[in-house]
Parts: sequence; C-alpha cells; structure tokens
Amino acid sequence: MVEARDGPVSASTTAVVVDKGPTVVEVVLNAGTLRVRAQAQKGGAAMADAIVSISETGQAGENRKDAPIGQPLAAFKGSEGMAILPAGRYLVRVEQGLVRADRSVVVPVGSQGLIEVPVNAARLQLSAVGKDIAETADTLVFSIAEDDPDAPSGRREVARSAARQADFVLPPGTYYVIARLGIIEARESLAVGPGDVVKRTLSVAAGKLVLATKAMGAAAPNEPVSYRIERIDGSPQEAITTSRPAPVLVLLGGRYRVEGRYGVMNAKVVREIEVKAGQTQQLTLEHQVASLKLRLTGSSGAPLTEVFWDVKDEAGATVWTSGQSEPSAMLQAGRYRIRAETREKRYDRTIELRSGEARVVELAAN
Repeated sequence: MVEARDGPVSASTTAVVVDKGPTVVEVVLNAGTLRVRAQAQKGGAAMADAIVSISETGQAGENRKDAPIGQPLAAFKGSEGMAILPAGRYLVRVEQGLVRADRSVVVPVGSQGLIEVPVNAARLQLSAVGKDIAETADTLVFSIAEDDPDAPSGRREVARSAARQADFVLPPGTYYVIARLGIIEARESLAVGPGDVVKRTLSVAAGKLVLATKAMGAAAPNEPVSYRIERIDGSPQEAITTSRPAPVLVLLGGRYRVEGRYGVMNAKVVREIEVKAGQTQQLTLEHQVASLKLRLTGSSGAPLTEVFWDVKDEAGATVWTSGQSEPSAMLQAGRYRIRAETREKRYDRTIELRSGEARVVELAAN
C-alpha cells in the first residue's frame, strides 16, 4: 500500500514491487490548487497583514452569511498564498482588524484556480504628543468607539491598542478616537471612507486647574458647591462635573467654560479660562448671594402654616417653590417677585436682594 499526502489531501494505491529495477507507482490526488489574493476593495492595495482561512462548506451561494462551515483546512497570513485542496466547495475568509470578507469557491479536480477577495476596509493610524508621555509611568492607550444606542453611554468601544503608533483596520464609517494617559484624555471624531488611510496625532499635553468657591458677604453660610467644566475650543469633549469643594483637575491645554454653583438654588457663576500645558492655574469663583427667609403671619402675628411659596426672578422664571411655613434658602443677589398663596388669598411682593444680605421677608395676611 502506497499513500501520498499533501496537507489536507491524501490518496493511496496498491503496488507490486518487482526485484528487477525501480518500480514506478502513480498516485492520483483528487485535488486542485487554489491561490488566494487579499486586497483592498478600493484601490486594490494588498492586505499584507490579513489572515486568510479556507474552510470546507456544502452550501451554495457566494453571499450566504449563515452557511455552516467546518474547521479550516488551510490558513496563512499575508496578502497572497496558495493551498492544495481536495475537490469540493470552500469558503475563503479574509480577516484583518475589525474587517472580514467571505467568498465561496469550487475547486475541481486538477484545477489551478485564483480568487481575489476584495475587503471593504479603511486604515486609521494614531499617535500622540505631549511631554507627559515620557515623564509619566502611565500607559498610553488608544481606543476606538462607535455610536451604539443600546450601550449605557450611547457609545461602544470596538478596538483598543497600547502601541505608541497604533494602527487600526476598520469598516468605513464615523468613529470616536480616544487617547488616554492616566486621567488625561484627548478625543476626536473622525470619518473614514473605503480605502482611506487616515493619520491623526492627538495631543495629551496637560495642565492643572485648581478651583475654589467664595461666597461674598459674611452673612452667607456654608452651602454645597458643584462645578461643570466644558471645553469650548478644538474637538468637542464630554463635560466634567464634580461636587468637591476645591478640586484639582488635570486638563488638556485649551479654553474651557467653568460653571460653578453655590447651594441648590440659582446661585451660579460662569467664567472662561485658558489652561496651558505644563502650568498650574487657580480660579476662584465669587458668588454674589444672599440669605432669604419667608414668613406669612396672621392677624395675631403668628406664622401661618398652610401656605405655598413661589419665588420668581426678574425674567419671570421660577427659582424656588416651597410648602413650608417659614422656608429659607440662598439665592443669587438680584430682584425677585415673591408670592404666598393660602386657600383664601394670594399675596405678592417684589424685593431686591443685595450680596451678603440676610433678609427676612414677612407678609401680613389680611
């Protein structure tokens, strides 16, 4: 018995060996050869890092995505390769990065076939600049995200790389590219088309911003504070919020809008500041606030308990409502219209609150 094998192909035959001279035995392989060439759909550039696999399948139809396939009979890395295969039907799959293309092919006995598999792909090459890259022990990480309404944040990460020169192969589309260095983040939105090679350098040069809050006037008690920081130049980024009284923020260089709130009502200050890479800057937000206490008294001088309060600012917007008998709050200094309502009557008064003032407004029911 003589057996010949070449990869997944084998054949055998019976031979009789004579004692005079060599015996020639012909073993016929029921096979053909298939050369696969992987290339970009647009432009035809070779996909040098592609992974090509060839699997047996019994399903007809070149575009059957649901066709069951067996284990790969052959595989190689690169843009072109050849395999010897038993005669039959096969699925050729080309993969690189997040891109995949499938083609169905029939290999007849004795054939020498060539199949070109075009891949609808784009390439995104990312790098980063900033002195913090060399000075910090943190690892620079690039990530790629796309819109996903089912994800908690509305975006889903699809790829990540810790290489200093990251190279992503993606389907054409719009993506969010992010460079992270510790707590520093640089973001940009990019659109890549078929066959595009897009190179982008993201800056992770950062500075520090130290925030503080000051309420003008000794009469103002301590209240909770909060901040919202939003970049107003360059690529749009997600706003940063914090309720720490004096946060120290590490931010990319650029211009930012800082909104500070004092208390839970309408006391708000907005400032713009430019954060410079490698520098520490301090910003103190000074709030012009006043303390206001409300009271509605009856004919006996005692406060009425069943009363609803509504306080509107100068523009007519409601800034405070309460069902307490003697409510108090911190408000932005300014002009207000106060309304007290009972089951029987409504009472109005307009007042002017000055910064640092502790004001008690008493309305008399009549």
